Amino acid sequence: MRSGLWVVGLIGALSLGVAPARADIVYQNLADLGINESGNCLFNSACASTLNFPQRYAAQEFSLLSAATISAIGFTTVLQGSGYGTSANWMVLAANGADGLPGTIIASGTGAALSIASGSPGSRPGTTLDYSFAVTEFSLMAATAYYVAVEEVSAELNDYLLQGLATSGAAESLDGGTSWSGNYAGQTSIAVTLYSNAINVSEPGSLALMATGMLGLTLRRRRNR
Repeated sequence: MRSGLWVVGLIGALSLGVAPARADIVYQNLADLGINESGNCLFNSACASTLNFPQRYAAQEFSLLSAATISAIGFTTVLQGSGYGTSANWMVLAANGADGLPGTIIASGTGAALSIASGSPGSRPGTTLDYSFAVTEFSLMAATAYYVAVEEVSAELNDYLLQGLATSGAAESLDGGTSWSGNYAGQTSIAVTLYSNAINVSEPGSLALMATGMLGLTLRRRRNR
């Protein structure tokens, strides 16, 4: 009886110990929080609307070391007001437009709910925020130039998208992604992150099969006795 209880306990432990898929960073342009820290609010809907550009996207060029399935996107701002961004409109585009700017849309979405975490203190007054949002998964190839573009939907004027540590790669659209130009409001890059859930810590089905097999083996041994 003791061996049977041991296997039942093992099944429970394996079931409870199954970890969810881990989010891996596959690309990151960290925010420049040093003496050169700068940002611009024109990627957020409230700020852009004051200049009659209600669909202004900020974009960053990137490439991946290996193929990946993208499951979430993030960006970093410094907040100098009391409100927050609520959702994001986004696009990932091939860098096949004129002069290597954004061209063909590979994946896109609107109204993606934002999650917020406080970031590191910077040289600029305000609160540094790391935003992220889930996307419908899509795949990208390795060693291929892409752009990730974001627009923050917000009622807060003073939420500024930060310059990244990279010294190039930024682009912007004033018309919802129809046309593009280099840099974003004078910034040479923007602080963005891409996440993948392609790597799973463990698979519930595999663990359940292993536990079931061990249970059957134990019961067979008991019958042979």
